[in-house]
Amino acid sequence: MRDKSQPLIESVKRALSRNREAAPGRILLCCVSGGADSTALFHALLRLSPVMGFCLEAIHVNHGIRGEEANADESFVKKICEETGTPLHIRRLNFRKGEKASEDALRQKRLEAILECSKKIGASAAILGHHREDLVETFLMRLLKGSGIKGLSGFREYSLFKGFPLLRPMKNIPKSDILLFLRQNRIQWREDMSNRDVSYLRNKLRHDLIPLLEREFNPAVKKTLAQCADHFGGAYDYIQSEISRILRRKRKKARLGNLYGEWLYLKDVASFPDLLATELFREWIWNILQGKASTGAREIDSLYKLVHEEQSGTLLRLCGGLIAYRDYERIMFIRASLPRLISKEKIIEELTPLLLKIQNKTLNHPYFTNTASGLRITKRDISQKGKSKSFFCGNLIFRLRVVRHRRKDMPFQWAIPLPETSFPLEIRSRKQGDAVNEKGMTKPLKKWLEEKRIPAPLRDHIAILWEAKGAILRAGTLAPDAIENPLPPFLIIEWEANK
Repeated sequence: MRDKSQPLIESVKRALSRNREAAPGRILLCCVSGGADSTALFHALLRLSPVMGFCLEAIHVNHGIRGEEANADESFVKKICEETGTPLHIRRLNFRKGEKASEDALRQKRLEAILECSKKIGASAAILGHHREDLVETFLMRLLKGSGIKGLSGFREYSLFKGFPLLRPMKNIPKSDILLFLRQNRIQWREDMSNRDVSYLRNKLRHDLIPLLEREFNPAVKKTLAQCADHFGGAYDYIQSEISRILRRKRKKARLGNLYGEWLYLKDVASFPDLLATELFREWIWNILQGKASTGAREIDSLYKLVHEEQSGTLLRLCGGLIAYRDYERIMFIRASLPRLISKEKIIEELTPLLLKIQNKTLNHPYFTNTASGLRITKRDISQKGKSKSFFCGNLIFRLRVVRHRRKDMPFQWAIPLPETSFPLEIRSRKQGDAVNEKGMTKPLKKWLEEKRIPAPLRDHIAILWEAKGAILRAGTLAPDAIENPLPPFLIIEWEANK
């Protein structure tokens, strides 16, 4: 006579066989709530353990919300583990009895407890009892929230939580098969009364929407929607490989103190198809925040607009304390701990040290981290004997020397023709009312810098070389009105970082 347990156990076995985490000698941690799904999974793993050679341990997480009912679940799990000789680990969470915590909050805390226990016992993976109907409900929940391809793929048979493997060997098994397994083998389980509370979206979908869809539209809607989730999963895997390649090749990173930023150049992002750009933003943000928060459709739409429509200097606050900032060349994501109620001007002020570092990476302009910094140069400060003279000025060091012949386009220096120069000189940041002369026309320095695509806040910190008669000789490495065929000698002003 055929073993009544065989179909479900064979399905679980095939799923585990695809993962090296279930190899002989490995420890698998089965998550057991006491409900039908996890109890069936536990008994299936009990039978497979001697066959496949893995070691089985169990964990029960008591959320504390359901009071005595939850304590009864815990006692039930203790009993079945004692009867089967299975090591059990119990973790209690700090939710209050009756607290209306979100499903996401409960899931996050539960997985953190599972992760902590797994590391403590040296488990290779945690085994979860999610089945086909769970996948369908997850798909619908995320569809209603406007999720992208990643969200619509539901959960996978193999996934990672903070780098730790989670296995769901019953992902493709319908709930009816699980209940049949339990009844045929006379296995008892616990009923969670909160599963009937339709104030939770998942329960409302389970008890109201899905039965309506089965009754009015498609009797096999669960199977159909599970297949849809799998199709989205396959598409997501392909897109994910493309996104990983793009981020690996194109993404830049910078850190300064407690500030951390990543960026892509707009010319690259703007060339992506809309679908790829959307999933790129989701995955990029997920990686930066290490999975602690995820973006919704509204944020993704705002980021798309930021890339394609907004001006340089536009800022967005995103989930998880992340800030998106756009300048002429880049879209940046910056991770910073800032108060929620804070003005845009104050945010930019806090981010300025890192923004300056990022914006100047390819431009190499001299700039002052403190706009109050400055240097006054008189003729007496210049040695006519070719000797170099150094001046320390905030975050920069300037070195002055006089030469007869200049070398054009040398980096990190200005070459100023002394016969045409009016002393004293000033090196400082931009001031209100500053203007430049270019081809006989005078225009505000700020507008001129904008035309040269020098982004804020860099243009407010860029070093300006100003002479006594009021002309701006240099703005960073730019020369507003360069003299043709200048006469020697030349004053060479070199700069480097004052470390």
